[in-house]
Amino acid sequence: MIKTYIYDVNTVLKEYDIDALYNELSFDIKKKIDAIKSSTKTNIDIISWAMLYKLYDTEVKNIEIVYNQYGKPYFKDIKDKFFNISHSHDKVFIAISDKEVGIDVEYKKNDAALCMKLAKRFYSDKEYSLLENAIKKSEDYCIDLFYRLWTIRESFVKCLGTGLIYDKTDMAFGFDENDRPYVEYFKDMIFNNNTCVLQELDNNDNYRYCVCQIIYA
Repeated sequence: MIKTYIYDVNTVLKEYDIDALYNELSFDIKKKIDAIKSSTKTNIDIISWAMLYKLYDTEVKNIEIVYNQYGKPYFKDIKDKFFNISHSHDKVFIAISDKEVGIDVEYKKNDAALCMKLAKRFYSDKEYSLLENAIKKSEDYCIDLFYRLWTIRESFVKCLGTGLIYDKTDMAFGFDENDRPYVEYFKDMIFNNNTCVLQELDNNDNYRYCVCQIIYA
């Protein structure tokens, strides 16, 4: 089971003292945060980890966080507690699950030209073609579709735990007749709708959210 949580950074800062949240974190997480130079990024990272701890009601506070070779974090020696964190602008997005999970949140910048430029570089030819058709309808539609595809891709590779090691031609995503996302192609696995679940969340804001869970046979 996946549970997702969305936090507004400004709301959290009104409810909690940032120094108090920092002091609740483990030594290893504090060390990781202390290495970040930007105060804005530091605050959002403190909030991300502090809210994760609060979701588990401190039961994981003293458990070491370890990372795989690509940097994905896990609770050390715990096989039934998985989590993933994403943040963008002033939103923190957290998922907890009993299986591997990947998530992404992105703030939608109102720049269709930038979206097309990035899509040309990072998306498959078919995905880029979807955007070419979208921009003919409207720039807003194109921008929204761009961020849908971006969060889908990000949540997928974060679930795999590999990060961005794949080329744009290694995977492709599409939408079915009900506008639900699915994996159209991935070079390392064969998927169907029962083994890779991609779920988009609507928070009625200017962000796009996506959750991915892969159920291995």
